[in-house]
Amino acid sequence: MIKARIKSIVKNNQGVNLLSIVVSVSLLTLVSAIIAPYLIKTFSEWSLTVNAKKIHQDILNTRDLAMQNDQYVKIEFLLENNEYKVYFEDKIENTWQLKENSTAFFSDKIKLTTTLPSSQIIFNRLGLPYESPISDSPAEVSDDIILVTRNIVLTKSNYQVTINIIPETGFIFRE
Repeated sequence: MIKARIKSIVKNNQGVNLLSIVVSVSLLTLVSAIIAPYLIKTFSEWSLTVNAKKIHQDILNTRDLAMQNDQYVKIEFLLENNEYKVYFEDKIENTWQLKENSTAFFSDKIKLTTTLPSSQIIFNRLGLPYESPISDSPAEVSDDIILVTRNIVLTKSNYQVTINIIPETGFIFRE
């Protein structure tokens, strides 16, 4: 009697295994369909935030370099190439010199826009932000201090992060 009962359980167990696999796959598919859009949204926001933090930190570092080295330093955004470069003042020749290894790129999927007139920020020896000078000579920067809040906006698939540059103070923050 016990052997017959065990045989019937073993025979029926194969159907139960198949049913449990079908139910498991169905539940997994349902959960994946619910979670996938959230994960895509989270990844888009995360990659945008990472790029914004990098740009924000590079702007802060550029400002700090201007104060530490007692010279004008410029960060220039090349919007069409999705890159930015840092330049130092050459006091002898009164020109801008590209800082070695200072070119940084950001993702092609991120669009960068700015309210800076020529897409560049210049920091003086005190760390105060300036806009584009009339000429490309560091000596003529002193007349172009930023007087209104300027923005650098990073956008990726309906998400955006704004980096604000506050006039006359050099305070820079991310929203």
